[in-house]
Amino acid sequence: MLRLTDKVKADCVLYDEQLDTGMGAVPTVFVSLAEYRAAAFLVAAGSVGEQDAVVYTILQALDANGGSAKAIGDPVTVGLSGDPIEFAVDVTADELDVDGGFAFVGLLLDAPNTINGTVFVARGEARYAPPA
Repeated sequence: MLRLTDKVKADCVLYDEQLDTGMGAVPTVFVSLAEYRAAAFLVAAGSVGEQDAVVYTILQALDANGGSAKAIGDPVTVGLSGDPIEFAVDVTADELDVDGGFAFVGLLLDAPNTINGTVFVARGEARYAPPA
């Protein structure tokens, strides 16, 4: 019997990084979906002011370094009045331009004011080749 941990791969892709528009948007580490059908990014950002928010864009890339990264969809703004911001973003392998060679996903994060953010990613629905 497989346990959940046998089916899911989890990674920290951004740790306590300062997000600030003045410094430019911050990308996470890119992870491969070659062996998985889906990924969920779990984002936590430090307490922010009343008008603050986090803007994220889902990116696809050719490699783990973010080669030829391009957006999947439009940027999304998330934010609440003064509370820490926590949200999840999911992406499936079907959303990738596999014909163009894209197999890696990541997030691009930005914020209007300085806050700190951490992002974990969980990849699931493993699609391993059957044993020979």
